[in-house]
Amino acid sequence: MPCHRTSKLSYFIVFLLLVTLFSCQKKSTMTSQKSRSEVEPAPLEISKVNVLDWQVGPSLKQTISRGISILVELPLLETDDLQKLVADRKVNAWLVQLHRRGTSGMELLARTAVPLTGYKSQMKTISFPVQYAASAISMRRADMRCPSFDHRYSIGETEIALASNTGLNKFIVGPSQDKPQRGRFNLFQVRPESINGGHRLQGDYRVELALFDRKDKRLRSNFVSYPQIVKVRSETKKFLEGCQQYKENDNARGGYEDFDFGN
Repeated sequence: MPCHRTSKLSYFIVFLLLVTLFSCQKKSTMTSQKSRSEVEPAPLEISKVNVLDWQVGPSLKQTISRGISILVELPLLETDDLQKLVADRKVNAWLVQLHRRGTSGMELLARTAVPLTGYKSQMKTISFPVQYAASAISMRRADMRCPSFDHRYSIGETEIALASNTGLNKFIVGPSQDKPQRGRFNLFQVRPESINGGHRLQGDYRVELALFDRKDKRLRSNFVSYPQIVKVRSETKKFLEGCQQYKENDNARGGYEDFDFGN
């Protein structure tokens, strides 16, 4: 009987070791010279895209789309390499950018600094909740039964596809890449704020990242693009029953009322 228990325990330990082995995310590799380091990341991946549903209409029984959520895996660094980057190269964050190519060309939707230090462990993922303007602009509008701006769109097919022409696939850290970061950026939040994607979300979404000094607001490396893109292939405009003639002061679920200026 004791041998049987030992056998069960052995199998359980082996099972845990296998789970740990296959759940570990592969680390990036780094080589350094006097004034330059090269970081070759483990394969970069956009792991998931979800369509965000929006229950609307007078009785909240009709469904359109609020937007999409894109989940991106971040590269992990070996502890020794991270310490060298912080001490010798003044790197303390990833700068992650989300772009969209649509009918109006390429546009930057979000720029987020993800700290490499200050947490118990390195951040493994970041999510981008891209929403229609009717939901993203304010909490009041996000709570409307009949959305603003005549938003009635439902997102159809989405896909994570291979990108072409992604360029350099490693980070070069050194004087040649060091430059000020112009433009605003947001700091990483576990529950990120929604991103205003405008009135239409159809298009191709691309993610890129660089090593960054968020304190001095300087890029410490080149940008590397993810080898995948997210495609929002189609949107369908729906008819919302009961929303043909509505007043915004009767529209919010929380009892919001607009002021009447006597017009």
